[in-house]
Amino acid sequence: MKNNFAEIYSQHEALAARYNEASQKNDREGMEQAREEHRALNEKVAANGRAYARLYELYADARERGNDYIDLSEIYDYKDEAQLIADMREYDIEAFTFSSSWTQALESAWLFTQNGCTLEGMVEINEAATAPSSAPRPMWSFRASATVTGSPSPLPVTLRWASP
Repeated sequence: MKNNFAEIYSQHEALAARYNEASQKNDREGMEQAREEHRALNEKVAANGRAYARLYELYADARERGNDYIDLSEIYDYKDEAQLIADMREYDIEAFTFSSSWTQALESAWLFTQNGCTLEGMVEINEAATAPSSAPRPMWSFRASATVTGSPSPLPVTLRWASP
């Protein structure tokens, strides 16, 4: 099943812009209309099921940070790697990154390996902003090309740590 994450994300961005514009004009009706449309859009995402909603949330987070790929970090609980990989395949997600502290990175890499992935290379991604007003910070990253068993194309996977 092909995902429409980019389209939904664009709609969310447009609604946020409309809300901000209405807010600057102190247009309460415009703000409420944008809120209602935002709720309806979130309900549309939720109606596609838990896996879709979870992957969309990860997609939106990556886009907000300026990253090309969904990033699974220490704050994301991906205990069921087999289901996560299956969900990504179902929604045509061909690449993702995973970020972890050094000790967690080895365990994460092992768990992904146990589900058909192999690691290689490097990539740079943006870390989440540490405060609402701060910008995402670039991070040096290992890039891993993971060939998933049963998948026609490789899944790039990334392990990262803060640059000195």
